[in-house]
Amino acid sequence: AGVSQPIDQQVAGKVKSLYVEGVQNVSKMERHIHTFVQKDLNITPLSPLTRRFNPTKKDIRNHMALAADELRLKGIAHATNESAFNTAVNRLQNHPHWSSNKRLQSWFSKHWLSVSKRWALAYRDNSSNIRVTTTNGLERKHGELKNYLSQSSDNSVSSLATILVKKFIPDNYKSYTIENIKAIQQYKQYSEEIPVFLFETTVFFKKHCMSRIQRCSDLTHRRLSDGSYQVKNVQSGGEYKVHLKKDLSSCTCTDWHIHHLPCKHILHIMIDKHYNWEDMPDNIKDNPLYIIDRDVVGLHQPIDATTPPDEASTELLPPVSNDMPTTNDLSHHQQTPTEPVQPTSDLAQPVADQFHNISDPIQPSASDHATSHVQPVNPLKPSCSRAQHLILAEC
Repeated sequence: AGVSQPIDQQVAGKVKSLYVEGVQNVSKMERHIHTFVQKDLNITPLSPLTRRFNPTKKDIRNHMALAADELRLKGIAHATNESAFNTAVNRLQNHPHWSSNKRLQSWFSKHWLSVSKRWALAYRDNSSNIRVTTTNGLERKHGELKNYLSQSSDNSVSSLATILVKKFIPDNYKSYTIENIKAIQQYKQYSEEIPVFLFETTVFFKKHCMSRIQRCSDLTHRRLSDGSYQVKNVQSGGEYKVHLKKDLSSCTCTDWHIHHLPCKHILHIMIDKHYNWEDMPDNIKDNPLYIIDRDVVGLHQPIDATTPPDEASTELLPPVSNDMPTTNDLSHHQQTPTEPVQPTSDLAQPVADQFHNISDPIQPSASDHATSHVQPVNPLKPSCSRAQHLILAEC
C-alpha cells in the first residue's frame, strides 16, 4: 500500500524551497529530505517502500522539475518572440520566490537578464542556415585537420598546404560525394513509408523528418487561410499555427524555433495535402543542406559507396597542370617543367579545376630552358612547391 501513496505535501514543499535555495543534485536533495522528515516532522523511520515520507529519486527529480517550472525559467528561455519573453520575465518577477529572495534577484538580473540576447530563444536567428552559423561543424573540421597534420613531422606551411591539397580536401570531397550517392533512389530503393517529397533530400534531412512523422498520428488540423493552418494535438490539447507558403514555412512550436527544420506539425500538413518536393517552400527546397547535390552525383563513375574515405582509392588527387611553375624560387635551381600526371577518374576533375585555376602562372625563363642540369620537383620540399603556388595565387 505504501508504494502507491503520493508524496506528502510538506515534503513536496520542502523540495521546492531547497531547489530555490540552490540544491539541484538529486542525491543531496534526498539527504536533506531524510533529515527534514526525521527532525522537523518527527516521523519515525518507515519502510523504504513508503513513498509518502520516503520519496524515490524519481519522485524527487519530478518535484525539482516542477519547482523549476514554477520559477518560470524555462518559460523565459523558450519564449519564441520578444513579447513572450517580456511576459515570462514579468511572470517570474511577480512570483513569491522572486520577491522574497534578494540573492536570486541580484544573481539572475546580473548574470542572465543582462545578456539575454546570448541565450534566449526569442533573440535567436530565425534563418534556416542555423547549422552553418554554429561552431560545432567548424570545431569538428578543425579536429579532423589536426588528425591529418599529426601524420606529418614537418610543421612548415608547405607541409600544411600539401596535406590540405593532397589529403584533407580530396578525402572530404569524396566523403561528400559518397553521402550524396547514398541519398539517391538509384543507390537503394526507398521504403514505402518515406513520403515522396523526401526522395531528393539528404540522409540527415530524411532522418530528421522521419523521426517526427512517426508522431503525427495524434494530430488534426483545420485551414485558416491560404497556406495557413491550425494544428491540434489530440492528446495534449496544444494548438500551433503552421504557415506553408512558397517563400517561407514556419510553425509556432518549440521544435521549429530550435532546429529551423520541418516539425511534426508541418510534416502533418505536407503528408495530408500530398505535397511533392516542388511544392515545398523555397527556404527548404533551395537549401543546400537538405537537397542532393546533383552536380556532384552526375560527375562520378559508379563506385562502392560503402568504402570509407580513408580506405578509398586516391582517384580524387588533383593532377599536375601543364601551366604549373617548376622554378625553385628559394634555391634558384634551374629546372624544366615536369610531365603532367593525368587523373585516373573523372571524379578528380572538379577538384582539379578548383585547385589549379591560376590565371597567371609563372613561366620558366630562357636561362631555365638553356640549362643542362635537370632536377625533379619534390612537392614535399620546403621550396616553392605546387601547394605554395596555390597559396600565392589566392593572395
